[in-house]
Amino acid sequence: MTRAPKDLSQYLDIVSRIRVDHNGYVSILDELTQAYDVIGHTATPVFILLTGESRTGKSSVVREVLDTYHPRHAADRTIQSVVYAMAPAKASVKGLLESLLKGLGDPLWSKGTQSSMTERLHTLLGEVECKLIILDEFQHLCDRSNADGLADWLKVLLESRKYGLIAVGLPNSASVIQQHPQLQGRCDEILRMPTFDWTDKASAGEFRAVLKQFQNELRPFLLPDLASREMGLRFFLATAGRIGLVAKLLDRAVRTAIRGNRLEIRVEDLAKAYQRAIWGASTFPVS
Repeated sequence: MTRAPKDLSQYLDIVSRIRVDHNGYVSILDELTQAYDVIGHTATPVFILLTGESRTGKSSVVREVLDTYHPRHAADRTIQSVVYAMAPAKASVKGLLESLLKGLGDPLWSKGTQSSMTERLHTLLGEVECKLIILDEFQHLCDRSNADGLADWLKVLLESRKYGLIAVGLPNSASVIQQHPQLQGRCDEILRMPTFDWTDKASAGEFRAVLKQFQNELRPFLLPDLASREMGLRFFLATAGRIGLVAKLLDRAVRTAIRGNRLEIRVEDLAKAYQRAIWGASTFPVS
C-alpha cells in the first residue's frame, strides 16, 4: 500500500479542478465560442438556448466560457466582454435587471424604475465593452404572469445586435421560446447537453472514457479500474450517467479518504460515498 503524505488537505478540491471532455461537451463549447466570435458581425442577433437535465455539464461549460473571456483591467476601467447573470426565481423584468446590474458590479443594482435601470444597464454594458450575456436558470422565465413582458424586453435587447445572449436552463426552458414568436425568430436551434445511454455501445464507451479521465486526474489516489465494464456499469446506475453526479460521488469518496489520511479508495468506499452523496441511494442500492 502506498504511504499517504503527512497532509492530504491539498487535495480537498481535486475533483472540482477536473475538466472532463466528451463529444457533446466539446461540441457545445465550440458552438458557444463560435457564437462569441461573430457577435457584432451578423445581420441577425446571436441568441442561443442551451438546455439539459440537471448535473449534465451545463454549468461546467458556462464556467469554461467565463474563464476564457474573464474580465481584464485596462488603463482606467475593467473590460468584461462576457456578463453572467442568473434569472431570479420569481422572474420579472425588474428582477432580471437587478441580476444583470449586480453582475456588472453596480452598487445601486436594486434601485430605480424599470426604465432608469434599463438605461443604466445599457450604459454599463457599453462601458465594460460587453459582447455576450449569459443568462442562467432560464426556466425561471416560464412563469406566464410575467413571461410576455420579459420576452418583449429580451427582444429589444437582442434587436440592438450589440450583445449576444446565451440562455441556459432545464429542458422546459424551451417553452419560453415556443410561447413567443418574437423570440423564436431570433433563436438558433436549441443546443442540448446530452446524457449518456448505457444501452448504446458508443455512448457507454464514451462514459467509460470519462471515468478514465477522472481516474487519471485523481492521482495520487488509488482507485479500482473505473473504466472497466463492471465499474462503468456501477457508476452509470449510481449516477444515471450524469457527469455532475459522478463528480459528486468521487468528491465524497476523496474527502472521506483524506479524513482517514489514506490514498486508497476501495469499492466499498465508493459504495459508502454513493449512499451519502446521491439522493435516493437507499432506495436503489448498487452493489
